[in-house]
Amino acid sequence: MKEVFAGMNYSKKSMAALASILFLVTFAPIARAEHREGCVEAENKKKPDALDNTKNAVEAIQRNVDRITSTIISCKDADLWHESFSIYTVPIGFKCRTSKGAIFERVVSPTLGEVWKGPDSVVWSDQVDTGTQSLARQRCAQRRATLPSCTDFERNEAYGFREVLPSMQIPERWYWSASAHPEHSDGPCIFFGHDGTTHTYSARSIGSILCVGR
Repeated sequence: MKEVFAGMNYSKKSMAALASILFLVTFAPIARAEHREGCVEAENKKKPDALDNTKNAVEAIQRNVDRITSTIISCKDADLWHESFSIYTVPIGFKCRTSKGAIFERVVSPTLGEVWKGPDSVVWSDQVDTGTQSLARQRCAQRRATLPSCTDFERNEAYGFREVLPSMQIPERWYWSASAHPEHSDGPCIFFGHDGTTHTYSARSIGSILCVGR
């Protein structure tokens, strides 16, 4: 330091001030760098904890999702009539249990689109049209499907399938089957959706049409 100021006529105060300036210029950047390094090191020490907390939160969310999706709710609790949660909006793979204890699943049929599959693996469309029994056969054939048999209706009524096909429950609506009634062989079997009973009717009458796939 003496050599820096040799031969210069400075007062002691001036020299002290200049020495302070030189100290700040020389050592302040080093101090700031060391401070930054300390902060970075401290932050790095915190990161594993933060990552662990995030990972734990994600895992907790996934466990909750798994729990919800693995729970099969009642088809009646699903309120399939409700506009925000109807048979048309439930996701593929959604399952519910009917009051008869049977599980129905929303699936995609290659010929009928989105349908409900019951325990017997028969898939049910919603109503596709109205007409005579002959027209009903044609409409299902066009979809590479068939009319349900009287046995299909009776078996799935035992499963509680009307709980996933709310449109069936409209009073006085009835549906064609492909077979004769077991107790009235002179006429085709029809199924009343509002009460789940089978009857027979003239094949030339106008009934509702739904189709099944197997």
